Amino acid sequence: MEFQAIVTDLIGVAVLLLTSLITAFVPILAMRVRQKWGLEIDEQQRKQLVSAINNGIAYGAQVVKDKAIPKALAADAQVQAAKQYVQETAPAALKHFDLPPASVQLTKKIISQMPIDTKPSTEGPPI
Repeated sequence: MEFQAIVTDLIGVAVLLLTSLITAFVPILAMRVRQKWGLEIDEQQRKQLVSAINNGIAYGAQVVKDKAIPKALAADAQVQAAKQYVQETAPAALKHFDLPPASVQLTKKIISQMPIDTKPSTEGPPI
């Protein structure tokens, strides 16, 4: 009878330890899953934004060509057309990364992806 009581007590302790371990690891596991999922969402949104920016630059170049915009105004017109394109095709990515369409950061991202010969001048007027 004593042996059976000891085994029953040991089983009770084992169950208590197992439930404690599970309770301790569930939040850690949930955090890891959220991190992985969050990184995947970030990556998807980043790819969508980069694709929209690259396509927007091409669209902006076509707008400049179609409208025969003078070279002095072409780069700014291309950036504006690209921003409009990104706003229309990737609003979720803009929202995810907190980039309002009128933001300087979005403009910088677009300009950084443009070919060097088409970038707008960052210099001021000559003195």
